[in-house]
Amino acid sequence: MSNGPYQNPSSATVMLNNGVTYLVQAFVNASLSECVQISPPSGSTAQFDGSGENNLPMGLTQKGFLTAGTNGSWSQFTVPGKAGGTSSYKISASNSNSNQGAIETNGSQFSLSSGWNFWANFVSYEDLGGPPDFNDSFVIFTGWTPPSQ
Repeated sequence: MSNGPYQNPSSATVMLNNGVTYLVQAFVNASLSECVQISPPSGSTAQFDGSGENNLPMGLTQKGFLTAGTNGSWSQFTVPGKAGGTSSYKISASNSNSNQGAIETNGSQFSLSSGWNFWANFVSYEDLGGPPDFNDSFVIFTGWTPPSQ
């Protein structure tokens, strides 16, 4: 059952690599109910909802463009488009107290000597219900590609 979205969402954009499959993980560290929506360039919005402390996984309450995980795996999707390009995904976060909140994004890429490439994009949300720790909602996009053939 979905709880949000709530009033006064904060949003940010994450650029993801075309042709790469990403796993999506969403966690909550808040007594307020939190809602995170991920909007692709085209297609249906995905939504996670949750509340609680200690990095509890947020429930996927609206599948949208994601393929829901099975057997404990995380939801995933492949970014459409030609490899080498990027696509923008809008992330909106809100909370049951309707505080405006604040959102930040960060990303990292690394390659191994074996030729594998890895990407991680992080979206941190602060609901302003307490000290600013930017972990009230936390979404991680993780993708990788094998060596070029």
